[in-house]
Amino acid sequence: MTSAQLAMLMETAIQTGAVLLAALLLRNSVRWRWVAVSVVLLILAQAALTRGFHLLPRPDFLAGLSWNWTGFTTLLAVTLAGMVLLPGAGFRPSGLTWAHQSGSLAPTLAVTLPLCALLTGFALADVFGPGDRTDTEAILFNLTAGPAAEELFYRGLLLAGLAQAFGRPARVLGAQTGWGALLAAFCFGAAHLIGWSSTGLSFNWMMAGYTFAAGLILVWIRERSGSLAQPFLIHAWGNTVQYLL
Repeated sequence: MTSAQLAMLMETAIQTGAVLLAALLLRNSVRWRWVAVSVVLLILAQAALTRGFHLLPRPDFLAGLSWNWTGFTTLLAVTLAGMVLLPGAGFRPSGLTWAHQSGSLAPTLAVTLPLCALLTGFALADVFGPGDRTDTEAILFNLTAGPAAEELFYRGLLLAGLAQAFGRPARVLGAQTGWGALLAAFCFGAAHLIGWSSTGLSFNWMMAGYTFAAGLILVWIRERSGSLAQPFLIHAWGNTVQYLL
């Protein structure tokens, strides 16, 4: 087993293990069918991102590209297929709509705009390192495939499945939500935890913590607004601002 395969299997185990543990702790109030659906979705997502856990070869026509276009476009296709095929997790329940819930635009923008300003400040301070302004591929990927695939999956389809499994019994700052939102943010953070190279595995706890915290904010905006529009814009801006300034 290669380091890349081990890393992806470990990430998948952490994500699915968290969902199953939460389900066992809350077993009297969960819908187990949707717990199983959520676990399968996480496995399919990792398989999509990694060409079947690195068992399938990379297409030759993509050999000159630096970013994982194959994985993220495959994840996007799998996510959209899941929205079509799963009752209760369709386009609107998954937030794939421009329409915002009544009264949600002002409070969500009150979070979105300062957050984008903060990300701009991070970029100006080179908190995450400077981006190469001439790297057109990086800019295009981080504006499109990266945020689109991750938002539609983590704050869209996966969140819809987890909400079906755990419900939305709590109201947090005007957003009707539940344990599924916390789990979706955790899974997003876990997806950024483990890296690999020829020398073995590495664990980026800072990036995992940062993406978990960002995931909590994005999932609140998604739950409050009912739309992925603002989470996508924040995600795309956060990914690319260091390349543009």
